[in-house]
Amino acid sequence: MRWKMCLFLLLTLFSASCGAAPWRQVAPAESGFTVQMLGKPLEEKEVEKREDEKLLTYTLTLTDEVVTFIAGYSEISKQEAIAPINVLLDGFRDGMRQMAGKKLGERDIKLQEYSGRAVSLKNEDGLIFRSRSFVANRRIYYVLASSLEEDTKKATPTIEKFLSSLQLFPLPPAPATEWKKFSSDKGHFSALFPGVPKQKIVNKELSQPSAFSFVAYDENAAYLITYVDYNGPQPMPEAEQGLQEFQAGMLKGIKNATLLSVKNITRNQWPGRELQIKDSIGIIHQMQLIAVKQRMFTLDVVVAAEKKEAATSAMKKFFESFEFEAVEREPQKEKAKGPKES
Repeated sequence: MRWKMCLFLLLTLFSASCGAAPWRQVAPAESGFTVQMLGKPLEEKEVEKREDEKLLTYTLTLTDEVVTFIAGYSEISKQEAIAPINVLLDGFRDGMRQMAGKKLGERDIKLQEYSGRAVSLKNEDGLIFRSRSFVANRRIYYVLASSLEEDTKKATPTIEKFLSSLQLFPLPPAPATEWKKFSSDKGHFSALFPGVPKQKIVNKELSQPSAFSFVAYDENAAYLITYVDYNGPQPMPEAEQGLQEFQAGMLKGIKNATLLSVKNITRNQWPGRELQIKDSIGIIHQMQLIAVKQRMFTLDVVVAAEKKEAATSAMKKFFESFEFEAVEREPQKEKAKGPKES
């Protein structure tokens, strides 16, 4: 996750002194925040292009005799937005540590209903950085103040007033992503996705790649369909073995995975498994594995545990919309045996 922390460093080191000035409330248009600063700040905007998104980093910077004040926000990509809030805050903190490696303190905080993090750092030049960051409006909002260590005691009341002055406000919600039916001729399937899914070949190292993935995002989750074809000399294992192998592979591929539930399912007479897996940072994978002739389909909804309830309706729509055409071998007559529902 990239945050524009190098900009903070440059502004901290090279901003000109503005001299003493009265406190004034700054309320940038359409920013979703207000803050108090000692005079008129310098306004900066930077846009980062990332795939089909343009992400804005907006900063206000001002320096008095001993303190540099920075306030602003960085927009979060669709992919980043599905992460738990604590992971986003960790990313911001880690970006700060690239310019000031020694951590002096860190604690979780709240501002109104928004979760946040307060961090204190020190760099090798003796600059002390104090920041507060929060997640709201699909953005990371932050206030940051820096001063030399010898000036910290003198500057503390001013810094505290600045940091405590931040207020956040909800912005009008972005238009909801329209769900559309997507069909894959080569994949022999169709499903509803939020928008048009991005397609990629999963195992590019093969001379004839046989695994393909399709992914799209809404405001809460990622929706993925992957299929793997067994088109080499080794045929696809029988359903029970194939599903068990894929389940084991999923658990191995997700860091510190915990299997929350598993049950056997049937889709159009084809055997499958429904899994719920949670990783160490609070991401839930709600999955279905379906064995269809020489192909294994994986349907996966990736959502932070704190957003799972909000995503329930969309998850149901996604799974129920999936349709496929069998293409190479007959369904197995024997019901797949496997773990009982937990």
